[in-house]
Amino acid sequence: MKLGAWIHDFGMEAGVVREQFRSAARCGLSGVRSYGVDYSERVAPWLAEDGLSLVAGIHVDERALVADWRSQVKLDELERTASLGCRLEAICVGNELREGGDAWESKRFTARLSYSLARVLEEYRRWLVDALDVMASRGKKLLLSEMGFPSGVGYRIDGTIDGKDHVRPVSDTAAFGDRMAEYVDLLALASRDYDGLLEAAYFYEWWDNHRHSKIWNIEQSPIHTCFGLCDDEGTPKLDIADLVRRAR
Repeated sequence: MKLGAWIHDFGMEAGVVREQFRSAARCGLSGVRSYGVDYSERVAPWLAEDGLSLVAGIHVDERALVADWRSQVKLDELERTASLGCRLEAICVGNELREGGDAWESKRFTARLSYSLARVLEEYRRWLVDALDVMASRGKKLLLSEMGFPSGVGYRIDGTIDGKDHVRPVSDTAAFGDRMAEYVDLLALASRDYDGLLEAAYFYEWWDNHRHSKIWNIEQSPIHTCFGLCDDEGTPKLDIADLVRRAR
């Protein structure tokens, strides 16, 4: 089983973000996950240089999807994704699609979303077969495109960031490292039990994101500051290379 991660840039200077890709490769991660084609195009040269693969996202607007699924068939973005010039592991269409807004008790994945997304995926499958001669096959490997958990046991307000309260997590990195190792061990065991069915798992996320919108929106979620394998400066909270060894 291979391990990868989301590496968000959240407005950081390109040179700072570039170093995070190098660090991820040095730790033994195999790939990166992206939200959309613009990000994928920015980082594709880095991925090729560092020998990393990509699970490429194509954005889907859930409201537009329900209103008219045809509006979310973006063959131009699919073609751009297929032409990135880096090793493409998979394409993920949409992310956390829900109706009902951001409130936890209201948002839900509905039959309308399911039906409409299925129509979009069928159009993409047809294009891939017709335009690129990609053959459909059974027995595909399983990818976990987003997994992990936070390291925080508390938080404090540390001035402001982007005009809002800067919510800084208080992390228990020792416990985080122990639980993450246990988690990867379980995933690797399950994959071995099913003949290597689990091809790869992608951590959410590489480094802590103190600018995540869910910190301040209706969810009021300080826990979103501390899902990273590294802190907000890119310093690992645990032995990432050991996780990679356990996964193998």
